Amino acid sequence: MAANTTARAHVPRSVRQTDTAQKPWSAAGPATVLLTTVEAALFLTIRPSTLEKWRCTGEGPRFVRMGHVVRYLLADLIAFVQANATEPPSEAWS
Repeated sequence: MAANTTARAHVPRSVRQTDTAQKPWSAAGPATVLLTTVEAALFLTIRPSTLEKWRCTGEGPRFVRMGHVVRYLLADLIAFVQANATEPPSEAWS
């Protein structure tokens, strides 16, 4: 049997589903959807370790800590992306 040489990052089965009805951010409004660190990292297209570092340094999106559990509100992730959006310099488009 040949070994599969394609590298694949670990993605939780719940996020791997191809049906959009199975994605946690498709079923409810963004103000009520809680995502795990891995799910939030996938949404932001960054590594989970980056989110963990940002939590320690006070950077990054807001998060919710419930005991030992950390979750991210989808609305906070969207706000974080919007707050970090930049406009290109006007002379670049001339």
